[in-house]
Amino acid sequence: AERYLAHEKEKLEQEGLYYQLANRHAEVNLEKIESAKKSLDEKMSHEKEKHKDYTAVMKKSEEAYNKAKAET
Repeated sequence: AERYLAHEKEKLEQEGLYYQLANRHAEVNLEKIESAKKSLDEKMSHEKEKHKDYTAVMKKSEEAYNKAKAET
């Protein structure tokens, strides 16, 4: 009986180590995903600013074009 209990205890300890390793692997993956999301959010914010600038330039160009067209 002691031999069986020792074997079961060892099995449970190995399973525990496996789950700890799997949990750590999941934590590392989550950290990588969160880091990638942060990077994408920063890029998206930058692209939105560029779009806003582009839209403003296009509006000014359109106004200048329409003004020049009206004067001719």
